[in-house]
Amino acid sequence: MIVRDQGESWQVVAQPDHGDVAGAVTAAWGNDQFETPRMPEPLNTAARRHDDGWAIWERQPDVDHRSGDGRPLNVFDIDIPVHLAFFRAMIIAVGDDDPYAGVLASMHAAGLYTNRYGTDPALKMTMEDTERGLVDAFIAERNEAHDAKAEELGVPEDQRWVDYKLLQVGDRLSLYFCLNDLEAGTAFDLSPAPTGYGGDEVSLSIEPVGLWEVTMDPYPFRDGVTEFVLPRRVFDKRSWSSREEFADAYRQAPVEDRVITVAPKGQ
Repeated sequence: MIVRDQGESWQVVAQPDHGDVAGAVTAAWGNDQFETPRMPEPLNTAARRHDDGWAIWERQPDVDHRSGDGRPLNVFDIDIPVHLAFFRAMIIAVGDDDPYAGVLASMHAAGLYTNRYGTDPALKMTMEDTERGLVDAFIAERNEAHDAKAEELGVPEDQRWVDYKLLQVGDRLSLYFCLNDLEAGTAFDLSPAPTGYGGDEVSLSIEPVGLWEVTMDPYPFRDGVTEFVLPRRVFDKRSWSSREEFADAYRQAPVEDRVITVAPKGQ
């Protein structure tokens, strides 16, 4: 779950729903300024399914017992062995359906423990340092596996790194939608965003301009205005005493589809 403190309430977005938004971002990518992905289907599959492993956990989600306030447990604060098990399962499932999507999914999972391979210095899992040995072994395992598979598939090195960065743009834009107040307004600069496969990259400046409306400059999407749908649950703040109690509330909570509009700056 991706959890945002809204003051009087908690907004909770399921991981697979977040993935669907990330996949919608990569699927919409491309115009006169931004080259359309060369292999869109594997990229979109990896973006859409990069958190599929969490669907099992979210059938019985937990609360944060460390915080003492019984808040819904955010994905970033879950124990590392749980993370790694779900990522391994996701990579196998995605790779069985599409080998190149599996390569990108593997790169994504390893990148979460390497600051997205140096492109997102602020990224860090809360419990990462407590399981350094497991994390380092996972990174080495994944790097060896996806490098070998990409070579077997004949995907050029420069192409897969551009595709990886496009996947990260999809993931990070979806996380921005999940974790920021798009009613009051929170600006964000998202980089690096590849403009194509020649090595050029830009920073995307995102600025809220209305209720669940943002502008982006430069604008990377195919349509003049693009809409993304964010499914979410909202809970009044309270302290849940057990996993079972919260999981029952989670299953009964209605899912609200929030439409987020993205437009070029000045439009």
